[in-house]
Amino acid sequence: MGLNRVSLNTLTGRVVGNLILGEFQRYYLDDTSWRIGGAELVQREGMFYLHITQTKAAPAPEEPTGFLGVALGIANLAADGDGETYSGKMVQRVRARPRVKTI
Repeated sequence: MGLNRVSLNTLTGRVVGNLILGEFQRYYLDDTSWRIGGAELVQREGMFYLHITQTKAAPAPEEPTGFLGVALGIANLAADGDGETYSGKMVQRVRARPRVKTI
């Protein structure tokens, strides 16, 4: 079928439809490292859309190159292992803002 058409099995027989793909969709459907899973045909406002799922194996996690400890506290929001402290003044300012009621 290629990437320009899709064949769907219906109650009244097989139907072939044209696919209109954007650059983003065509890129991932062309990429053979992704495996096509299922598909769902959706109708919205008289138009049909084919939702195609794809899966790909997760890459192996990289080994960390260093470590950073973080201590959470009361006087300072956080202090990291490199001696940098974070006061949390901006967080307190946001928390203290009056809330606006929406109707």
